[in-house]
Amino acid sequence: FNQFKQEVQALEDDFEDLQYCHENWKGYNPLIPWCKLVLSIISFILTLVWVLHIILYMLARDPYPNGVPVSYFLNTAFSWASKQISFALLGVILVGIFTLYLLFCALEGTARLGLRFLIVEIHPLKVGATYMTSLLFNVSLLLLCVPALLQFCSAAFADYIVLTDASLVFSVYVRNMRFFRYFFDYNVFVFVLLGVMVLAGIFVYCCITDRNMKTSVALRERIIKFEEQKAKNGVKTQPPSNGKKDTDKPTTKSLVDG
Repeated sequence: FNQFKQEVQALEDDFEDLQYCHENWKGYNPLIPWCKLVLSIISFILTLVWVLHIILYMLARDPYPNGVPVSYFLNTAFSWASKQISFALLGVILVGIFTLYLLFCALEGTARLGLRFLIVEIHPLKVGATYMTSLLFNVSLLLLCVPALLQFCSAAFADYIVLTDASLVFSVYVRNMRFFRYFFDYNVFVFVLLGVMVLAGIFVYCCITDRNMKTSVALRERIIKFEEQKAKNGVKTQPPSNGKKDTDKPTTKSLVDG
């Protein structure tokens, strides 16, 4: 049943894309792809910096696992930004940027999980067309990620947030709980995070890209087959009401070819 609902969802998306191409092609902004390219480059840089910081500060320690880190990396950068530059809140802003980036990654993950999870109902997030139940489901998943995100950031920026309430709660109380103490000591959650990141990257690169490409090719084949069937039956498209040929609007085949 979930597979049927996913197919219906994909069909509705194809219809909306085709309708958008016909109705809004004149008002399309060509700067949108360039903005997406810039955001993707910024996201790649933030991801690379996060991975380097996790490896150099949280995993590479001598002796392992509670020794001195190889490099303090972002902790040193944040401290330098707060002390050497006249704007004292720059370090706090940088911490917020790196933390919010992880939160946005969690939001993207909840959006993909809500559409492809096999146990519960699908809950896609669509601009202007999201049901209240879908919104509550995705918000609940996002709120479940917030405590783990705060604990992870407190461990990643432990030397920068030292002697703060966040450090006291997450680095002392939570870290020394009986059951979770050994998981924190041997960085089990960090290794799981890196593993999930690698698997998610492979899944997004291989599966979703190929699936979208196959969907586009299948949509093109269906439209071409429909046009051939229409031409075979002798069905002609009616001219515009003003009696002139509307040359401004592209045909279905030109949109698909484009």
